Amino acid sequence: MGGAVDGAERVIVFFRADRHRLARRPPADIPENTARQQQAIADRMARRYGHPVILVERPGTYGSSGNHLRTRYSAEFLALNATLDRLRERYKLKSFVLYGHSGGATAAAALLTMGRRDISCAVLTSGAFSLLERARYMDARAGKTPRASLAAHVYDPLVHVDGIVPDSSRRIIMIGNEHDQITPFALQRKFADVVRKKGHRIDLINHAAIGPDFHNLTASVGMRTAASCAGGKA
Repeated sequence: MGGAVDGAERVIVFFRADRHRLARRPPADIPENTARQQQAIADRMARRYGHPVILVERPGTYGSSGNHLRTRYSAEFLALNATLDRLRERYKLKSFVLYGHSGGATAAAALLTMGRRDISCAVLTSGAFSLLERARYMDARAGKTPRASLAAHVYDPLVHVDGIVPDSSRRIIMIGNEHDQITPFALQRKFADVVRKKGHRIDLINHAAIGPDFHNLTASVGMRTAASCAGGKA
């Protein structure tokens, strides 16, 4: 945690992208894989953006227990949902601004669908949605036979949009790049369209990204947008 978290009106909660490759390496070989280094990151983000920040690590990464190779399973998102409950209770928090990138954006979207009433804003950058379609797309790119189904425990936020609580003051901001080769922009748009049709306030923004896969966006746009949301300016 970075900044003055106790009793904060709004806290930015950051969920990182998948770390599948790092999860297969010895802990000592993973960059910034100590409590001191992670604390320094949280402190730096809080200073730079002017709001308290909590880094919530997804299962199996940076000291969090669990198997990170089972990303997007229901268990992952239920654990993160329970984590927010515990944080709110322990630190008397009023509301969360969720920011997630890639698989972290999928996680933040899943939390939206779990009936939470304490999310004032969600910033989702380059997220993975419509997970079976995306899996088939990735199989085709790899020259594999597209799969017919996903594991039974996979949780696709697109399927659970009805769980998003109506809240006219809440912002959902999706940011991606139309040339993204990892999480297709068309599937991000599909999620945004379904959420919008359900009456929620959501924006989808096409932003510059780094080639050749155009997945990681430029200019720290995700965190800057989350900070604007936390300040009531987005």
